[in-house]
Amino acid sequence: MADNYSRVTATLTGTNTGASDALILKGCNVDQRNFFDISVQFTGTGTVQLQRKRETDSTWRVIESYTGDTEKIGEIHGKWMVRLEVTAHGGSGDIDLELSQS
Repeated sequence: MADNYSRVTATLTGTNTGASDALILKGCNVDQRNFFDISVQFTGTGTVQLQRKRETDSTWRVIESYTGDTEKIGEIHGKWMVRLEVTAHGGSGDIDLELSQS
C-alpha cells in the first residue's frame, strides 16, 4: 500500500464487507479544492459508499453510493479524509476499491 496521501486500495472477497484505508486529501484551507480518482470494480454484487470525515471527527459521513462499476473524479473542498466502504456484498465475486490523487 502507498502512503495514504497518494493512493489506497482494497479488495473484498466472497460476502465480506469492510472499508479501504482513508485517503488523506492534501488541501489545508477551507476553500482549497481537492480532486481525487474513484475506482470501484465489481465481479459480484454489492453496495459501496464513498465516505468522508475530518481527522478530528469520529463519524464517517456518506457522500455517494455505488452499486456497479464506477470510474470518476471526486472533488471536495478543504482537508478531509475519504474512504470507500462495502456495506453489502452478495454472493461470490470480488469488489476492488481504489482512491488516488496526484
